[in-house]
Amino acid sequence: MKKLLLLFAFISLISCTSEENFKRADISGEWKMTAYLGFVPELPQIEKGSVVWNIGATNISMTNNSEHAYVSQEGTFSYLWLNAETILINYPDFPGYYKVNLLDGKLRLTRTVQPGTPEVSDQPVLEFEK
Repeated sequence: MKKLLLLFAFISLISCTSEENFKRADISGEWKMTAYLGFVPELPQIEKGSVVWNIGATNISMTNNSEHAYVSQEGTFSYLWLNAETILINYPDFPGYYKVNLLDGKLRLTRTVQPGTPEVSDQPVLEFEK
């Protein structure tokens, strides 16, 4: 019986994905962009509600009704947590890595690179409120 219990324990350990092995912030819901901070000649003024990300369990629906197309793509994209602080958004042309910071009802996504690779300076920062 002990061998059977150990076998089940071992199977359940190896069947867990890395995503299940860490605590992540609950970022689900509708988020309205309030700021785009980046290395651009002039920072865009984002009217709250003109860029909206609706974040579900595995997908993010993005709408961009601002005059600044570069602040957010439009469409629905799958995403996954890579570790406790980084998500990967599966854009069609290139992957989007973001460090997640959720504090006092505000969401800050800082563009980054794949975990384990050197950081790049002056990456865009997206700020949202519900």
